[in-house]
Amino acid sequence: MKVTKITRRKYTEQQVREYLQQFESSGMNRSRFAKVNRINYFTFIGWLDKRSRLKGSGDNEKFIPVSIPQSEGVFAEVQMKNGKRLIFHQAPSPQYLAQLLS
Repeated sequence: MKVTKITRRKYTEQQVREYLQQFESSGMNRSRFAKVNRINYFTFIGWLDKRSRLKGSGDNEKFIPVSIPQSEGVFAEVQMKNGKRLIFHQAPSPQYLAQLLS
């Protein structure tokens, strides 16, 4: 029986950066780029994932300000016979309740 030894290639940080730059400008999908450059696909995906996480940890992320109005909580909750619930965040008028529950 013939046994083949699998060898692992080691890449320097510079090589990884260069491959990632080449990938960005190649227009190829990840699988094709890895195959053409004889890089293990899962190794290449790991590089992309690591780069993505590092980019995401910076202060340059684009967030928009959001304001959420203060809620005073639930004023009342009505449990219907069919299991549905009505939650009121402010006091409804008696007429509204009568019409709703009739």
